[in-house]
Amino acid sequence: MGSGKPAQSQDEKVRRSKAYPRVYALLIDAAEKKQSVTYGRIAEIMGLPPSGHHMSNMVGIMLGLITSSERECGRPMLSAVAVSSTNQMPGPGFYGLAEEYGLLASESTTEEKRALWKTQRDLVYEVWSN
Repeated sequence: MGSGKPAQSQDEKVRRSKAYPRVYALLIDAAEKKQSVTYGRIAEIMGLPPSGHHMSNMVGIMLGLITSSERECGRPMLSAVAVSSTNQMPGPGFYGLAEEYGLLASESTTEEKRALWKTQRDLVYEVWSN
């Protein structure tokens, strides 16, 4: 027997989690200090293992929701401050979001992707450090 409540989507569960405002605050803090945050640190806040498919998927959902909220407020992609600990660059999910928002063409080169990331990161730094 169910509880009578409709099932929540994965997005709703992430947005309603205690980790959501904590990760959001972590990203803002990093942006204010013109720093970056690793996906592993975000996973830790979310109570996830430091690597793996599930971790990547859940961190991606979290960052996508936060980026969506920021875009609704007219701000750049706050997720630009989240990077991999191995190469200090964002993962494919960042570029996928940029494509969804029309900021990047699907056939973009590595150089174009890197330039878009740096532009978004610098805009985030500018917005949050002032």
